[in-house]
Amino acid sequence: MKKLLWWVYYGLSLSGLVASGFFLARELSDSRHYSYALSEQVLDDVRAKVDVALFQLLPQGPGDRVARLAHLVDQALDDGDIDRAESYLVHAPVILGGSWGEDYEKAVNLKNEGVSEEQLAIDLALSWLPPQTALRYSNQSSPLGRSLQAAEDATEGFLFGDSQSLAGLGGAVTSDFLLWGDIRDFSVESWHFARGEEVDYVIYTLSGIGLGLTATTIATNGATAPVKGAASLLKAAKRADVLTQPFTRELGNKVLKAVPPDSLNANLRDGIQTLTLDQVINGGAKQHFEKAWVRSIDEQAYGVLQADLKQVGQIYDATDAQITIRLLRHVDGGNDLGRLNQITQASPKSMRILDHGLGPKLLDLAKGSLKISAKIIWPAIGLLVSLLLSLVMIAPKLAFRKVIKATLAEAPQSGGDNKPSYK
Repeated sequence: MKKLLWWVYYGLSLSGLVASGFFLARELSDSRHYSYALSEQVLDDVRAKVDVALFQLLPQGPGDRVARLAHLVDQALDDGDIDRAESYLVHAPVILGGSWGEDYEKAVNLKNEGVSEEQLAIDLALSWLPPQTALRYSNQSSPLGRSLQAAEDATEGFLFGDSQSLAGLGGAVTSDFLLWGDIRDFSVESWHFARGEEVDYVIYTLSGIGLGLTATTIATNGATAPVKGAASLLKAAKRADVLTQPFTRELGNKVLKAVPPDSLNANLRDGIQTLTLDQVINGGAKQHFEKAWVRSIDEQAYGVLQADLKQVGQIYDATDAQITIRLLRHVDGGNDLGRLNQITQASPKSMRILDHGLGPKLLDLAKGSLKISAKIIWPAIGLLVSLLLSLVMIAPKLAFRKVIKATLAEAPQSGGDNKPSYK
């Protein structure tokens, strides 16, 4: 009986030890508890690295640095990327460095209040560049040329959600805010689902999130706009096939856990047959979908997905739709997304030329300091205490057994009645 009790004691202690260790590891591995620090000190460190990277965009060594910068601007204009060409001009004082940077600093101190530092940098850069490059930039960046191309791309993006240009992606985001894009995408994927065809659950879920958040966005005067815009941008990136395979897999796993398809399908079917035609006409179907959507959400998994959406939204707010899509090509997972957001917040205006000049290596500019959420502290402390208590319960018994074994090993071997007894 006594031996049985000791085994029960061991079992309870070991189970507490294993359970505490498991839950502690799960809590510590939850990505919602971590974020890349965005304090001014961290961002200043990142900005310093960005300035070095900008200066190193031009080949080092003897040669005309202005001519090399002009070559980069001409390349951007050849590609039809006016915004990238403009970014080179905005950062020309840093890229060129030396006396050009000094001239810019003097001009900043003397500039009129109505002139922005960005416009001042562009004007100075145009005066440094060869006349043919400066004239070409001025012609291609004229308001008329930009407006005609923007109107064409915006229409394409609004109707089909396919354009990768700034205006086209802006049109795709706008259409989603107006419900057209979300209804279009969700209807297409629902039709695939009903016919037993392959369903793109990333598009399906992000469209559903868009439909579920749109009313909240309007009611709260845009409080959830970053998440809403992020869902639209991720859909555009997914459709354009610019996301990496690792990030696509991770995003797919997160959306499947956030809104499980089986749960959503069951909740959608539940009660749909009782809707009358009048209820459908008066918005009953939409209300049914919203209720089904809310019932299907796994709050913990949705929190993990929402953390990624917020980071994408912050990158989008700091830059624009086009460069956000381009930057997402370098992201392999949540950690990369955090580093990308850190760099973007540090130097949003340089992201276009860093993307073109460095590619995936631009993520190396992030400081990489993680900030731990206060929400993890008390659960972690509680689980750690539980882990220690389990060890305390086991340790004395194990130590006692070791002492007994050591004593037996060291005891003199004698016969007769002098042999000690341990019972």
